[in-house]
Amino acid sequence: MKLKWICAVACGAGLLCAQIPEDPLTNARTKLKDHDLDGAYEDLQKALAQKADSVELQALLGDVDYLRGEFPEAEMAFKHAIRLDSKCALAWVGLGKVFQAASLHAQARLCYRTAYEADPRDLEVQRRYASTLTAAERLPMLENYLAKVGDGGDPEIISGVRQQIAELKWAGGRAMFALSSPLEPTENKLSHLMYDPKRIRGFALPVAFNGGKPLRLLVDTGAGGIMLNRKSAERAGLQRIADAKFWGIGDAGDQTGYMAMAETVQAGQVSFRNCPIVVSARELLTGQDGVIGTNVFSQFLVTLDLQKMILRLDPLPKRQTTEDDWSDPEKIAEFVGFTRFWHVGHAILLSTRVNGAKPVLFLIDTGGAISLIDPTYARQFTGVENEDRMTVRGASGKVAKVQSAGRLTFEFGHYRMPVPGLTAVPLTKMSHDSPRMTGIFGVGTLVNFRIQVDYRDGLINLEYIGPKY
Repeated sequence: MKLKWICAVACGAGLLCAQIPEDPLTNARTKLKDHDLDGAYEDLQKALAQKADSVELQALLGDVDYLRGEFPEAEMAFKHAIRLDSKCALAWVGLGKVFQAASLHAQARLCYRTAYEADPRDLEVQRRYASTLTAAERLPMLENYLAKVGDGGDPEIISGVRQQIAELKWAGGRAMFALSSPLEPTENKLSHLMYDPKRIRGFALPVAFNGGKPLRLLVDTGAGGIMLNRKSAERAGLQRIADAKFWGIGDAGDQTGYMAMAETVQAGQVSFRNCPIVVSARELLTGQDGVIGTNVFSQFLVTLDLQKMILRLDPLPKRQTTEDDWSDPEKIAEFVGFTRFWHVGHAILLSTRVNGAKPVLFLIDTGGAISLIDPTYARQFTGVENEDRMTVRGASGKVAKVQSAGRLTFEFGHYRMPVPGLTAVPLTKMSHDSPRMTGIFGVGTLVNFRIQVDYRDGLINLEYIGPKY
């Protein structure tokens, strides 16, 4: 155990010095706040070696494992804490987050409600419990959360809560992104978005707002909802309802904008009512009016064939049990061969082995032109060099330091893919309150697959359609 020196002046005795042990729990909390996840994990392991039956330590270990993307380990730590103390509300919240990431929605809801019964005054418990309520019940609880947390909470969480409150007030009990067209199969033709005449950076879908002229939106499996450029939102006549912030790749920090509402959104034959839209104060990449996350179509089985340039939407098979947002997945014959993914917020996180090592999380991201890996992780397996001739930009602006990693081999789904080299940029700034991503599969990789996503059940199918070697 580390020691630190504490010196004090005693009456008539001069300077006295004593050694007192540092508290690993305090150290772990400090490192967790600074997002030093591996440092926090090491301190917790030291503390648990001395006191393995500490509820507080086990619950905090679960939080750290969750943020490190170690979901099975997080589940074990939270369950250990609950066995030690069944009233440990934060352990129930943590277990609920793991279940929710695994698309075990009914079990997640049970955890959040059990946490609220154990400690209804805890603000994090309140926020998670609010997600299980109806819109009318959720609004006052979120307003109470915001009033009590003040400016002391995570800026990203606070911004998200403010946006939820604004949306709920505007909707007035109406369901948001409510499907207003028949739930039937449909195909939408995509168009290219180009860097230059030879380089594709993405695929665009025509989307109309409030019956207006269609805008070109980047189809993005790595985004959630819809984001528009300010000029495009103004042309569409969207109603501004609240300020907004958002984050992503880049070193410019949080980006500002505002929340707007569209009465209707239409993409081909599919239409929605009462749709919240994020509007970016700065212009997104040129040649597009905004971004549409494929989770907008989560009521369908989403199929992206980037070689045929088609977005296909099919009704999901009906469940035998009750259909609602908090139902657990069922075994469905049509989805045999699909791979489970971790679903956190809008992110599709795929367990991926790099050079045969323990699985880490890679984001499936058709909104990114290139695939990326975190350089700190890549150095375990290959050389990493500075790359001065390349520029990488994301939602949070330009990346200050771009590097390149050498040859790597990825294993995901049913595939093993050698890659001669990969762009390396720090990805920790994307995490905040979400699990750490080690890499991103962008269009350069995903164009070789027909991608099918079942958001309801947390399933993905990657069918290789690229070159045969």
